[in-house]
Amino acid sequence: MLEELLLADNQLSGTIPTALGNLGNLTDLRLNNNQLAGEIPVALGSLVNLTKLLLQSNQLSGSIPTVLGSLGNLTDLQLNDNQLIGAVPDELTNLGLLQTLRLNNNYLDADEFGVALLTTALQNWVAGLSEVSLDGQTIPSQDTDLDGVNDSVDNCPSVANPTQQDTDGDGEGDACDADDDNDGLTDIEEDVNENGVVDAGETDPLNPDTDSDSLDDNLERTLGTDPLNPDTDGDGASDGEEHEFGSDPLDTQDSPTYSNLNIIMIKAAIDKLAE
Repeated sequence: MLEELLLADNQLSGTIPTALGNLGNLTDLRLNNNQLAGEIPVALGSLVNLTKLLLQSNQLSGSIPTVLGSLGNLTDLQLNDNQLIGAVPDELTNLGLLQTLRLNNNYLDADEFGVALLTTALQNWVAGLSEVSLDGQTIPSQDTDLDGVNDSVDNCPSVANPTQQDTDGDGEGDACDADDDNDGLTDIEEDVNENGVVDAGETDPLNPDTDSDSLDDNLERTLGTDPLNPDTDGDGASDGEEHEFGSDPLDTQDSPTYSNLNIIMIKAAIDKLAE
């Protein structure tokens, strides 16, 4: 009866035959360093006498079958250098005789099982395990919104925004940000008809201070000043200056005092020099 099937380094292609699961006396199955593709057959879980299962350096895909955890005689399991995905099954921790486990250079789920954590866990769970290789996992590139920007760096992964524009610099792309300029007014409150143009009665959703008077649009609404007019009362002092120096930006008869105007002029000069 066949106990060893050693077919490594033979340029074999195609999928692993499920019929191999009928070779119940196999103790050593080596199909490594070929060009085998497809998933690892669940039927291999029937080979309960296996001590060595070497499938590394092929093009195997799919997840690691949980039934491999029932191969209680395994001492050597090598699945490295394939295209395996998903999480490492907990069932592998049932392999109490396992000495070598190589899963490196696949696409296994590093988000759910960090390499360092998993290595430590397996070394603790399986007392006889002397070699664990899990490094080199590659996370497949994901671009959910198909905008050409990988989800891992996309500031708005659910809505296409290839330019990654982030007007307020809050880390959330404008395409997902309800308040692009971070002025406390939502974009729809500022651009009511959503045409991208600052129409009459609207403010600029990409500029927190539409009229450049040093008062945010939202604050102007609170104060009752006109966010589209830098000098609502027309007294020659901007709304921002009046608010800063304590005069009423809605009263033409209440303007900053002479001394305060000097301060304003000095401040403006300093700001100019700082540009």
